Amino acid sequence: MSGAMEERVSTPDYAPPAWLVAELRAAHAGEAGSAALCRGILAVARNAVVIDGARRQCRAADSHMDMLESMLPPGVRSRLLLFCGGVAWLAGALPALASAGAAQAARGAAAGAVERCYRTQIGRLHGADAHSVLGATLEHCREETAICGKVVEADPAGLVARRWAGLVGASTAAAMALARRI
Repeated sequence: MSGAMEERVSTPDYAPPAWLVAELRAAHAGEAGSAALCRGILAVARNAVVIDGARRQCRAADSHMDMLESMLPPGVRSRLLLFCGGVAWLAGALPALASAGAAQAARGAAAGAVERCYRTQIGRLHGADAHSVLGATLEHCREETAICGKVVEADPAGLVARRWAGLVGASTAAAMALARRI
């Protein structure tokens, strides 16, 4: 995280607009969910390709959360993190029990939802010079998330796994939308 952004957010004379705090809270919740989902996969997966992908995605999500937490004091973070983290862990562990393809599809769906969240945020910040450092930071997180979300198939995902991945993606997006408010 750039020192300039940390200073700007933490100075007493600057309070970020409410919409920006809500967007950062959503990104933080999405990354927390992505990390929890990957930890669920890691708890039960046996396939080396799945384990490697989940580890990479978990490290990236943890790094992104650290950056976001430097901007979001604990009092403004989502109150849904613990609940959503438990649900996300199960959303990773259950498909990992079923097949490598199902685990990969779930992981890719979560990363895709988080990346779309970043794209929206970057679009809102476009042209706002006051937030140029933040925009660059979010773009960095978006790019890493996109790379982690590219799934190398360990085995093909079946219809049920693809439906599960769709549910994971939609649930991740819904959790981030709720995190903007709660």
